[in-house]
Amino acid sequence: MIIIRFLNRVNIFIEDRYLVKLTLRMSLISILITIVFLGLSGELSFINDGRFFTSTNDKSNAVMMFIITVILAPLLSTVIFQNGVISYLNDFDYFKRRIPMTIIVSAFIYSLLQYQNLYLAIYSFLMGCVFSYSYCISKKEKGPAYFVAVSIHMIRNTILFAVGIIR
Repeated sequence: MIIIRFLNRVNIFIEDRYLVKLTLRMSLISILITIVFLGLSGELSFINDGRFFTSTNDKSNAVMMFIITVILAPLLSTVIFQNGVISYLNDFDYFKRRIPMTIIVSAFIYSLLQYQNLYLAIYSFLMGCVFSYSYCISKKEKGPAYFVAVSIHMIRNTILFAVGIIR
C-alpha cells in the first residue's frame, strides 16, 4: 500500500514538468549555497565537526553514512520541519496568509535544532528556506510537496556525500 502510494507520487512528480524543474532548480540553489559557505568558511568544519560523521574509508561505515545522510535524514527532517511545522503553522490564519513568514519560521526552527556553530546555523537556515519554499510552492501547486522537498534534500546530500563533504 505504501509502495503503491509512493509510486503514484513519483508518477505525478515526473508528469508535472514544473515540479521537476522546481526540484532541479532548488537543488542547484542548495548546492550553490553550500559552495558559497565553503568559500566563506575556508574549511569543512561548519558542516562536519566530527561528532556525527566519521571517515568513509571503511565500506560498512560508508554504506551506513550513505543511508543516514542521503536517505534517512531527508525523510525525517522533511516530515518534521516541512510537513510537520508548516502544517501546524497553516492551522493559524496568520501564517496561512503569509507563506514567506511560514517559510522563515520553519527554516528558523530547522536551523535551531541543527545549531553547532554560527556558520552551520546560517547555512542550516538557508537550507531550511530552500526546503520549506519548495514544500510550500509544491503544496500550492497541488503537487507532492513532501516528495519534492525530500528529493531536493536527497539530491544535495548525495552530491555532498559523493564529493566527500559529508565524511
